Amino acid sequence: MNTPGTFSRDSFALIPSLNSPQNDEARRAALLNRLEGIISSAERERRDFTPEEDKERQALTRDIRRIDVMLDVKAGLLDLDGIQTDNPHGSAIYSAFDTTGRAGGGRGRGRLAPGVPFARYVGAIALSRGNITAAAEFAQRWTDSPEVPRVLRAAVSAGTTTDQAWAGSLVAYRQMADEFIELLVPQTIIGQMPLRSVPFNTRIPRALSGATAGWVGERNPKPVSKAALDAITIPYNKLAVISVLTEELVRFSNPNAELLVRDLLIQAISDAMNASFIDALPATANVRPAGIVNGVVVGGPVAMTAAAIRDEAVVMIGAAIAGNFPVNRLRWILSPQLVLKLGAMRTVNGAAEFDGLPGSFMGVPVVQSTTVPYGATTNMILADAGSILLADDGQVTVDVSREAAVEMSDTPTGAGALVSLWQTNSVGILCERYITWQVARAGAVQVSAVTVA
Repeated sequence: MNTPGTFSRDSFALIPSLNSPQNDEARRAALLNRLEGIISSAERERRDFTPEEDKERQALTRDIRRIDVMLDVKAGLLDLDGIQTDNPHGSAIYSAFDTTGRAGGGRGRGRLAPGVPFARYVGAIALSRGNITAAAEFAQRWTDSPEVPRVLRAAVSAGTTTDQAWAGSLVAYRQMADEFIELLVPQTIIGQMPLRSVPFNTRIPRALSGATAGWVGERNPKPVSKAALDAITIPYNKLAVISVLTEELVRFSNPNAELLVRDLLIQAISDAMNASFIDALPATANVRPAGIVNGVVVGGPVAMTAAAIRDEAVVMIGAAIAGNFPVNRLRWILSPQLVLKLGAMRTVNGAAEFDGLPGSFMGVPVVQSTTVPYGATTNMILADAGSILLADDGQVTVDVSREAAVEMSDTPTGAGALVSLWQTNSVGILCERYITWQVARAGAVQVSAVTVA
C-alpha cells in the first residue's frame, strides 16, 4: 500500500501497460515505420501526398504523439521512483538520447548538447525536402527539444500583430541560432580575439596622423595644428559552404547523426573563416575581405632556436609598442605545431624556455589555429585586435536541397563536373553567414617566418 504522494513500482499499475513499456515502443516503431514509408513513397515519385495518404499520415502522427506522451509520463514516474533510465522498465529511446545527445546524465537531469536543436532543425528540413509542414510534423518526435517543431510550425503561416505566439517562436529560433553561433565562435580565430565590432556598409573616419600640442607661455601665440584624416568603408561579404550528406544519414534519427550534422557545419564554416582571416590575399569587391596579412612585409627567416625566436618576438612586440598599439590588445596567432615545439624547448637545466605556453607567449595571449600554414616554414603573426574592424550579423542561414547539382570541390570554378544529389540519394545543406573584417591601422599586423624543418 502506497502512502499519499509517493510512488513505487506498484503505482505503475494505475497506467495501462506501464509494466511493459516495450509494447508502446514497439507499436511506436511500427507506426513510425509506416509514416516514413508514406513519406518515402511520395519522395521517390516526386509528388504530393494523395488524399488517402495525407489522411493516414495525420492519423499516424497523432498516434505517435499520444505514445510519446505516454512514454514521457512513464519515464517521469520512473525518475520519481529513483529508477535509472537504463532500467529494463525504462524507455530505450530516451536512454539513447541521454547517453549520446545530452550534456548531462539521466533523463530530466541534463540538457541536449549545444547545437543539437539547431542540427535537428536543419535535419528536419532536409528530410522533408524543404516542406515546412512535413518538417514540423517530423520534428514532433523530439519531445526533449520542443522549440524545434514550434519554430517550424511558426514558419507555416504569416505572423500578425495579434498573434501572441509569433514573437515567442522568433525568440525560440533566435535561441537555437545563438546556440549554434556560440558553439562556432570559440573554434574561430575571430571568436578568440577582442576585435572591434562595427556595422555593415558604414564609413568610419580614421586618423593617418595626429594633431600636435605645445606649451605656451603667457601672452604668447598658441600653435595651430591639424590631423590627417580619411575614411574607410566596411562592406558586407558572404561566407558560404555546402555540406553533402547521404539521405540515409539524415533520415537516421539517432543523436549521433545529429551531432555529426552539427559538427560538419561548424567545421566547414570555422575552417573557411580562419583560413581567409589570416591569408595574404587581397580583397575582392563584393566577394571577400582581404586577409589581415595582405600587404604585410614578412620578416625572417628566424631559426628554430629559443634565442632567435625570443629575439624576434621582442622586436615584434617592441614595434607594436612604438606604434602606440596597446599591449593588452595584442594577440599571437600561431600554428599548434609551433606552440608544441616552443613548449617543448628546455634550458640546459631542464626548465621551460618559454613560460606561459600554450596560453601565452612572451606575456602576450596566444590564439592557436591549424589554418596557419606549417611546413618547412611557419608564420608568427602578431596582431592588435582592437585595430581590426569586424562586421558580423551573427546569423547562420540554412537552405536544403535534394534536386540540385553540385560541383563537388572546395574550390569550385563553375565549369567542373556536376553531381546530381537526386541521383546519388544525397542531401545538400547550404550554410551562409554575412561577415567581413578590415585592418584599420597600418602596422597593426606583423608577420615573421620561422624555419621549422
